[in-house]
Amino acid sequence: MYWSDWGTVPKIEQAGMDGSQRAPFITHNLTWPNGLAIDHDLRRLYWADGGTKAIEFVSLNGTGRTVLIGMRL
Repeated sequence: MYWSDWGTVPKIEQAGMDGSQRAPFITHNLTWPNGLAIDHDLRRLYWADGGTKAIEFVSLNGTGRTVLIGMRL
């Protein structure tokens, strides 16, 4: 599972469905990450960031972060 945190250090985290193996997933160039969505066919995680005004995605293995809409940081 994946979730976002808008705290003092914004991030997207991941863990197993039982809460095990919790780990940071995306930790830089984030402000207000929200609106997470998984594309299982393409194995991607998408999110919107209200602070950067961008929509981005990354492969579920954490590689290939791409800005779809917005400015590159």
